[in-house]
Amino acid sequence: MINYSIVNDLNDERILPFLFSQQNAGIYHHPLWLKAIAKTFGHAPFYSVISDKSNNIIGLIPFLKIKSILTGKRIVCLPFSTYCDPLLPNEIIKDAMEYLILNFGKEFKIDLRSLTDYSDTLNNFSHNSE
Repeated sequence: MINYSIVNDLNDERILPFLFSQQNAGIYHHPLWLKAIAKTFGHAPFYSVISDKSNNIIGLIPFLKIKSILTGKRIVCLPFSTYCDPLLPNEIIKDAMEYLILNFGKEFKIDLRSLTDYSDTLNNFSHNSE
């Protein structure tokens, strides 16, 4: 069984061991990056976390919740970075994004900045390569 959740506690003890086990993890996935952006700009950081039945993290996506007069309400993975690919198996990206839509989609625009083009999987999302 897979569990989808929002983790606001950037000190969650499961995060760093998971990141260290991931070949594609980078600085933008690290809780310290999210804390620095939150402290500097006042945005609310969180992780969208996918865990197994033993509550071990099997995937995550870092986000910041942004409320801007200019750009509106959005959750972004990840502002102040060129890209931040999700660290999760491709076969669950659609379910992970649908979970976010259920939790934020009516109030917030969702911006996933990724090098991977998920337009085939996420057909209700637009893809923009900059």
